Amino acid sequence: MRYGKFPDLYTQLCKPSSEEYAEFLRRHGNLYAIGSNCSILSRTVFTDPAYVRIGNNVHFSSCTPIGHDGSIAMLNRAYNVKLDAVGKIDIHGRSSSPTSPSAQMRSAAPVQSSPKMSPRAI
Repeated sequence: MRYGKFPDLYTQLCKPSSEEYAEFLRRHGNLYAIGSNCSILSRTVFTDPAYVRIGNNVHFSSCTPIGHDGSIAMLNRAYNVKLDAVGKIDIHGRSSSPTSPSAQMRSAAPVQSSPKMSPRAI
């Protein structure tokens, strides 16, 4: 974990807890930011880690936060233009309680503006 090399080998051999994996991602995951008191299961996949900001008291199960969808490829083919769009992902937990019953997810995508999701969905 010290140097961040071979992350797949680290997760397979060391089998880190969700708190240890969150610390590993804080140091070597190239995420925009990770708050305090976070836990992330090692099966969580960040497709665009540089665009992901995680607040305090956020807990991930196995999931994949996605900052874009396949519509850009479809529009590129349909109109023969080069478009690219990746939205930032801000995930905020409640700072008042470490076991908050809900989390708020804000997306920069123009289709949705600040939908609310339960921690079970994340």
